[in-house]
Amino acid sequence: RAPARSQKKEELLQFLFFVSPKSMFTVYILYSKSFARYYVGYTNDMDRRISEHNRKKGKFTDAGIPWVLVYSELYNSKKEAMAREKLIKSRKSKSFILEIINSR
Repeated sequence: RAPARSQKKEELLQFLFFVSPKSMFTVYILYSKSFARYYVGYTNDMDRRISEHNRKKGKFTDAGIPWVLVYSELYNSKKEAMAREKLIKSRKSKSFILEIINSR
């Protein structure tokens, strides 16, 4: 029976590899204390995205450096993440964003 267990373990490891966070999408909310604003976005690589936001590049987010991650949600597909980001942005409401952040 030991070989059956190792086979199941191998199958589980393969499953986890394919469903790893790198294959998922994150909807995130960043906050800038110096700018006193929130930024909502989505990505499939959170570390890279935060790094991009905190690097000067002549864009909107430059004024808010440093940006700090204050909230995130994981989604299985880009389509789901984009829909959630769109919903949050469509409210155009700081109070709605605070409600989401404080819901945890």
